Amino acid sequence: MLVTRLAIPVLTFAISLGQSDGKEVTRQIVDLGYAKYEGVPSAFGNTNFLGVRYAAPPTGNLRFREPYPPSKTSGIQVADTHPYRCRNGDQNTTSTLNKRDFNPPPNDEDCLFLNLVVPGTEIKPSAKLPVVLVGVDTTPGQGGEDVIFDGNDLVQLSGGKAIAILIQYRLGVYGFLAGEDVKKGGALNAGLLDQQFAFKWIQKHISKFGGDPRRVTLWGESAGAGSVLQQLIANGGQTSPPLFDSAILSSIYYPPQYKYNDPVPEKVYNDVVRIAGCDGRQNKLDCLRGADVLLLDKAGRDITFGGFYFTTYIQPRNVLIVANTNEGSIFVDPAYSSDLTSYISALLPTISPRDAKLGAELYEGLGSVLDQAIKFNGEFIFICPTYALLRSLNGHGYKGHFAVPPAAHYQDAPYYFPSSSASGAPLFNNTAFINTFGGSFLDFAVHGTPNVNRTGSLLPYWPKWREPGQKEATFNRTESLEPDVHISETPSDLLERCRFWDSIGQSVGH
Repeated sequence: MLVTRLAIPVLTFAISLGQSDGKEVTRQIVDLGYAKYEGVPSAFGNTNFLGVRYAAPPTGNLRFREPYPPSKTSGIQVADTHPYRCRNGDQNTTSTLNKRDFNPPPNDEDCLFLNLVVPGTEIKPSAKLPVVLVGVDTTPGQGGEDVIFDGNDLVQLSGGKAIAILIQYRLGVYGFLAGEDVKKGGALNAGLLDQQFAFKWIQKHISKFGGDPRRVTLWGESAGAGSVLQQLIANGGQTSPPLFDSAILSSIYYPPQYKYNDPVPEKVYNDVVRIAGCDGRQNKLDCLRGADVLLLDKAGRDITFGGFYFTTYIQPRNVLIVANTNEGSIFVDPAYSSDLTSYISALLPTISPRDAKLGAELYEGLGSVLDQAIKFNGEFIFICPTYALLRSLNGHGYKGHFAVPPAAHYQDAPYYFPSSSASGAPLFNNTAFINTFGGSFLDFAVHGTPNVNRTGSLLPYWPKWREPGQKEATFNRTESLEPDVHISETPSDLLERCRFWDSIGQSVGH
């Protein structure tokens, strides 16, 4: 016999099924109005809701448009399968890189789904748990969605005190195509609009899973962190009601930004039109809406990655930011040996010859030309935007420095998602270090501060970053492979280089 117990009317159901051994299996079903989803137990003792649709498929006539609400679906959807990842075209990162081969996992244009992990095996709508919302965007070129990560890692790091949500949003040519035609006939920054649509979904529905809509922390890695930065800036830094109350940014990816109709995005748009075979059509955007995804993917591969990223005032919020020592190392061709001025000019097409030369002089004496190019790339795209954001937050942000060798871009990810094969095993697989580093981020999300005296943590008191002082937490290891976690001061020469790039930011898209 089927027995139904209503946890709260209409919204959340706990359905019990009798078994032959007399034990009761409780099904956790949440009614979202447009669909009912049944959660499934995870190996960690939590409840997974995988592949929950939050928006209509952005295909056909909805390609390059703002997201729309999903249609109603009858029956109960068993949420036990990861959705396909969003298509990305497997772009390269900059025009100075050699083409690289990638093995993308299954993907689809119909990808606006999210994964939720709720602590424990029973949904409690009255729990009012904090929510960690991850819009993960992995190393450019790999795509960037939740299917390769497991939100159970975050729930476990929180000690079962938070709900983890990992969202997917349109990427590359599908999510960030710009130009006058897109402005007139579509939606600029559709990928960011997808994120905001997901944020609003959470405000409306997260209480049905036991979450508190007033306690939402955004978390992004790499380009995902760049989009979190954009969300901090969006709407003058304010929405009513607020869609989130704090943010974590890991390795902010912030390449040159352009207005939607500047020459660079217009050239990108025209290149996409050409590659998709839409040259000569009266309505080129309509033609692109009907173009084969393989042609659009090809456009994404053939066109510089930076052309698809985002086209100030920042409301002070509680923010934690981390950057890695060698962010630029995977983005520079290891065979590069020309002069640094030429490299800077290639990466920043709008920079003046004088400013390129002045910028190159700041890196004299910092190793070989390749070393200098790596340092410049990492500082301009990742590290300097971090300090610019911290200055604008005026004492509301914590700054972390991930320094475990070689401390390349994305090598911090395994410490947040240790069970994910996609991120690989932590290079420094030390339990105390992982508990300290990854745990401090979840403590921030749950408590609003990393300073909570977590059991077994090696973290000293972590002050907020402000000027003067510029204190940040450094996470490293010793040569004898012991954890080295300490508070340090931001190097003055690094801040000097960042001030130079900030001073010419308007002319180079920053």
